[in-house]
Amino acid sequence: MSAKKTTKPLTQKEQVLNHMKKFGSISTWDAFANYRITRLSARIADLEADGYQIKHTTETCKLLSGRTTTITRYSLKRGKK
Repeated sequence: MSAKKTTKPLTQKEQVLNHMKKFGSISTWDAFANYRITRLSARIADLEADGYQIKHTTETCKLLSGRTTTITRYSLKRGKK
């Protein structure tokens, strides 16, 4: 009988870091739509506490209602300090 390999699920912090590495950046909408992460800014703070340098860019987006809103998009400046 062979032993089954079990992989533990990625943490939210790991999911956010992997997303930024793969796609270049992540927004609150990206985090919620793809990973159901509702506190992206907290995960970004965790990554910064771990030494990652992250750029915060503010963007204005138009909603379906016609109103505009401001979001923050996060991207890696480079690896850890």
